[in-house]
Amino acid sequence: MARLYLQEKVIIKERVSKVLSKRKIYKSTIYLLTHTGRSRTRGRAVFMIYDCLIIDDEKSLLDATSEYLNLFGISTVTAESREQCFEVLSKDRVKLILLDINLGDESGFELCKKIRQMTDVPIIFISARSSTDDMILALHIGGDDYIQKPYALSYLLAKIQVFLKRYY
Repeated sequence: MARLYLQEKVIIKERVSKVLSKRKIYKSTIYLLTHTGRSRTRGRAVFMIYDCLIIDDEKSLLDATSEYLNLFGISTVTAESREQCFEVLSKDRVKLILLDINLGDESGFELCKKIRQMTDVPIIFISARSSTDDMILALHIGGDDYIQKPYALSYLLAKIQVFLKRYY
């Protein structure tokens, strides 16, 4: 299950009751929203809109990147595997995807192809691979940018802000 790494989780009752009353959903239902996430309704369900989905099997890097982006107002949701990625994409909306090439259960290239069949969200590859062939392949299969590890978090933040500004 994808985990949220936001600074603090807060139940925002006013927002929930407003959304619930518009859609005539039972008011006894409580949804956990965050102070940086935004909610929208789809039919009878409430879903979250995140600025960035980070997919990486390296837990420490995943946590550090997510916390850093949250400090600068980029709402994030994380996934460590293909299953978690598709779970997030099926129930929530994301504006940008950071995707590692070397995932434990599947290649990031294969995952990118599957994501491209579902959505046209910008994808930034992040990888320790430095081969020009990997960079070209990543861009040809649907990636929008490629950043080599190790990278400065401030550089990653700037890239994400540019993409969000350009596309949203």
